Amino acid sequence: MQQGLNMIAACGKDNVGLVIDFWHLHAGGNTRPEEVAQMDVNLIYGIHYCDGRAARAGEARDERVQRNYEPGQGEVDIHGWLNAVRATGYDGVWTPEWLSPHAWEKDLFETGQASMQSLKQYGITV
Repeated sequence: MQQGLNMIAACGKDNVGLVIDFWHLHAGGNTRPEEVAQMDVNLIYGIHYCDGRAARAGEARDERVQRNYEPGQGEVDIHGWLNAVRATGYDGVWTPEWLSPHAWEKDLFETGQASMQSLKQYGITV
């Protein structure tokens, strides 16, 4: 996240922001929810609400493996990231992101319904 914030500062434009992606922040290991909570809400352009796990020691990075989880099934501290985003006052777009081979095989309408239910489960207004 800090790299993104540095790029925003370096370009000096007011139309550049970040999408906060729970899995990427978790798997990258360099950003904590407390840092997101301190962000300027005007720099948040969207939220990718997702779950998964970081690559294990000796495991190749393969997002089809590490992200093959539905929200609530992986290791991402969804509540921690949600609370961090809420602390900024953000009230924009939340996108359930399922980079998940098992989800790709499901009926698209059913996946959409499951996404909506998952957002509601975590108190995200849809």
